[in-house]
Amino acid sequence: MTIQIKLDTNALSSLIEKDPEFQLQIQQAVLENIAHRYIKGVGADLTSAVEAAARLAKNEVAKEFGTYAGQYRSSLTLNSDIIADIKNAVQSTTRKELEAHVRATLASELEYQKSLIKQVVSSELKNFTNKTIAAEIQAKVAAALSTIKF
Repeated sequence: MTIQIKLDTNALSSLIEKDPEFQLQIQQAVLENIAHRYIKGVGADLTSAVEAAARLAKNEVAKEFGTYAGQYRSSLTLNSDIIADIKNAVQSTTRKELEAHVRATLASELEYQKSLIKQVVSSELKNFTNKTIAAEIQAKVAAALSTIKF
């Protein structure tokens, strides 16, 4: 025995307005029916397509970069060429950064030492009686210091 209830839009709206819970129950039942009829089959096809794509991607990565090992847990072992490339890139980058840091430190220290020399010369020449000669000495020291580069 099958019972059918046919409601028009007005009757259904009236039921929903009187009992908001009724709306949720209808929507859930409709969703379950649609999912059962249509999505279940699509889901299986989609799952197998995703699994096939994952296997293909895994094989391509293994060809390009290394090999996978392990029955229950995959781990990628990189090719020796890639390991050497990574090692060289890290060493090169580290060396460049270290050299840049050393250059910056030495340049900063050189400027500091130049300023100390100028201060000492200036301090010693304050008590010098002949201001012309003192100015010439300061100019020569400044000129000599400007030629020192790093």
